[in-house]
Amino acid sequence: MFVLVTSLVLCELLQPAFLLVPEKPASSLNVRFDARTMNLTWDCQENTTFNRCFLTDKKNRVVEPRVTKKECSCTFHEVCLHGGVTFEVHVNTSQRAFQQKLLYPNSGREGTAAQNFSCFIYNVDFMNCTWARGPTAPRDVQYFLYIQNSKRRREIQCPYYIEDSGTHVGCHLGNLSGLTSRNYFLVNGTSQEIGIQFFDSLLDTKKIERFNPPGNVTVRCNTTHCLVRWKQPRTYQKLSYLDFQYQLDVHRKNTQPGTENLPINVSGDLENRYNFPSSEPRAKHAVKIRAADVRILNWSSWSEAAEFDHLGGIHPRGRRLPRRGVDREGNYLRPGGCRNGVDISASETLGNCFLVDDAVSLYIIFYVFI
Repeated sequence: MFVLVTSLVLCELLQPAFLLVPEKPASSLNVRFDARTMNLTWDCQENTTFNRCFLTDKKNRVVEPRVTKKECSCTFHEVCLHGGVTFEVHVNTSQRAFQQKLLYPNSGREGTAAQNFSCFIYNVDFMNCTWARGPTAPRDVQYFLYIQNSKRRREIQCPYYIEDSGTHVGCHLGNLSGLTSRNYFLVNGTSQEIGIQFFDSLLDTKKIERFNPPGNVTVRCNTTHCLVRWKQPRTYQKLSYLDFQYQLDVHRKNTQPGTENLPINVSGDLENRYNFPSSEPRAKHAVKIRAADVRILNWSSWSEAAEFDHLGGIHPRGRRLPRRGVDREGNYLRPGGCRNGVDISASETLGNCFLVDDAVSLYIIFYVFI
């Protein structure tokens, strides 16, 4: 009797223990990430009905590429990883559901990554990138720059580094043929002492190009107006004249320092010209022009100044007026008391006047008729 009771008690005690044995965990998806190709892969499951992959950054922003139920991978485009991200994969099959997370931290000591990173394209065919040492980076730190185009099909390693005390702090590229409109930049580092964090960035070539100033700036004037012409600068990008915005700085020479002169905004045009009123007599002026992409307005440097004054004026007959024979008011005087083509030698009679070469021509014609 005692044995029977003991057996019953043991059965009651063992039953809850048996129920508490955990269920065999689901097999792992074996999630893997390749930072070079930005591919996230996992083991395929039989009879898959649904796949989903996404990443979440530290600011809780979610990036989710498209993936079909037959695929066991996904590719992330235009994503920066230096802040650390978490990948997650969800897979549903006809029998069960799978989920797995993969943490991708920026390993290394905090503050060792390159900072103040920037790049700019200049003179159409060249690009400079610069950065600074991380504040906690050791003395032996060395940085390396890698560039990939938006499709991640080609990687460019910096061909020529700019150094500061032996440490790479910049890169010069003289061949931009491998770039696309949007590119991925990665600066990683090495040290014998500690791990170095990496820095990455996505840059648009349209936003980092610095245009050359417009060329062939010329000014032609008549007695009432001046016409400025210039040539559209050559650019790395393929742009039409509609993509350009210009600013003209027309100012009088020898003005007081600090005199404000607001620039004149001019949209790009096939002829690239600007006509403005400027009556004779005019003091010596100068005009310079700069250019930018109309969508970004990252202005180029100013062009060389083109100077003009009353010497730039064009005589109605097409001859430039000489400097000599200008009165105190800036009016042109001709031999015999002429002012701007009008005889002022007599107080009552106003007759027409001619330039010297005009008079010579008349004498010759008169002689021929005789």
